[in-house]
Amino acid sequence: MLYRTDFERTQSKEYGYSIVRVDTRGIGKSEGKLDPFGLERCQEIQDDAEGQGKMFPFLSHIFDVLATRADQSLFPSDLYDVIEWIGTQPWNTGRVAMAGISYYGMVGYWAAMQQPPHLTCVLSYESASDLHQSARRGGVYSSNFHEHWYNNIVVPSQHGANDGVEAAEMAANRIDYNKICENSEYADQGPWPVLRKARDLSSVNIPFYLAGNWTDPELHLPGNILAYNHISSEHKWLEMHSGNHIANFYMDDHVAYEKLFLDYFLMDKHDNGMLGVPHVRVLVRHGTKSFFRSEKAFPPADAQDMAFYFTANHQLVDSKPSGQPKAFEYAGLEGRASFDSAPFDESFEILGTPYLEVDVSTEAEDFDLFVYLRAIDTNGDCVILPGNHGEPSVSFCRGYWRLSHRDENQAFLQDRYPRLIPVVRSPVEKGKVYSVVVPLMPTSYLFDKGYKLQVELGSADEERTIPPMRHTGGDRTSERFGGKNTFFSSGRIVLPRVER
Repeated sequence: MLYRTDFERTQSKEYGYSIVRVDTRGIGKSEGKLDPFGLERCQEIQDDAEGQGKMFPFLSHIFDVLATRADQSLFPSDLYDVIEWIGTQPWNTGRVAMAGISYYGMVGYWAAMQQPPHLTCVLSYESASDLHQSARRGGVYSSNFHEHWYNNIVVPSQHGANDGVEAAEMAANRIDYNKICENSEYADQGPWPVLRKARDLSSVNIPFYLAGNWTDPELHLPGNILAYNHISSEHKWLEMHSGNHIANFYMDDHVAYEKLFLDYFLMDKHDNGMLGVPHVRVLVRHGTKSFFRSEKAFPPADAQDMAFYFTANHQLVDSKPSGQPKAFEYAGLEGRASFDSAPFDESFEILGTPYLEVDVSTEAEDFDLFVYLRAIDTNGDCVILPGNHGEPSVSFCRGYWRLSHRDENQAFLQDRYPRLIPVVRSPVEKGKVYSVVVPLMPTSYLFDKGYKLQVELGSADEERTIPPMRHTGGDRTSERFGGKNTFFSSGRIVLPRVER
């Protein structure tokens, strides 16, 4: 076999499903080298290390011969083979779905791209669909999160961890995940060129239920939105919610939709109303409350751009100020400045992806920009929302951006959601002023009359960001980013406004 893995199958008596859990290579009871997402192995084989290889079609006719050999490294067919094994078991009807959150949702994309015959549909919650974009938001690497996830969650489950295997042997049998991510900054480095060739969302043609989270801008957002707009499936749905990364998948109202979807496509319950479910449902955050609403598309075609300009006295105004722009200067790894609008004289709803148009310069080798949008209530207090990890969130929208990655945003003004365009490093000249477009992350928020908008620009996380999600350490060194940064009051924040 091409892999050795441990299957756990449980029977869901209430719903009539068999549930299979698979340990990937190097995890749990599956032997092999621990290589999350196949980042090292894909470079060795020049193909997708977590799906059925598509870049060696000329080898397919000799597959049966090679399958008997000891060295199977040429055939990265784990996902494909697992699905086909499940689909041909006597307890299976021949239909297989993939479902899950985060990593478990991400592998659903990769499996569907390979089109295994028994894969019938995918249910994917809060799942990035572009690994490079997920690892580096606008170019900014979240070393804290990736180190925390790999060292504290993945490595303790490595194969052999509970069997007395020596630490040195364990370390030798896993990749240096953080090093690969940190050293593979640009689109032409590390695993990204290989994965870009091997993975194509447009090749996905089976039913898909996608659910994203407005409060996950550090990792998975805009993965589900990107996938919804690029897969070729006739039957596809997009839901956007907020709050805890894990909880939504298991909430009763979410389970009801999940069951409708799975029952329709796996059990032929064609009278259950699934085809009547709106194809786009978004959670609208209104003050500290929220409600779901159906939309025709995301981003909404009727959204109108509303611009607010930065002024020299830290205000946001709806017309461009006259006079000479003011230069706002701050230290490259710690400075920030905030700007407030006047109270809205009527309700104001944002639905889509805000963006900045701003002039910037730096005396450092590179420039990181952190952007936060906040709602200020009629008492002058910041509206606190539930965060992605149970923490309070003081912003309803965030964006991360690096100057040397600015040309990756070329498609944004057409798409109106962040999509990484594979280009090489953009040059940065010290002291040169660059006019740039900075996409934030997709969002939804409804302001009441009397509320205000606050925008913070700076070079560090907002103060309430929890430690694993902070962008400190890694490649954000004082040697590279420690110089003076400047942006100018001639800039503006552009908001996609809808009226419902």
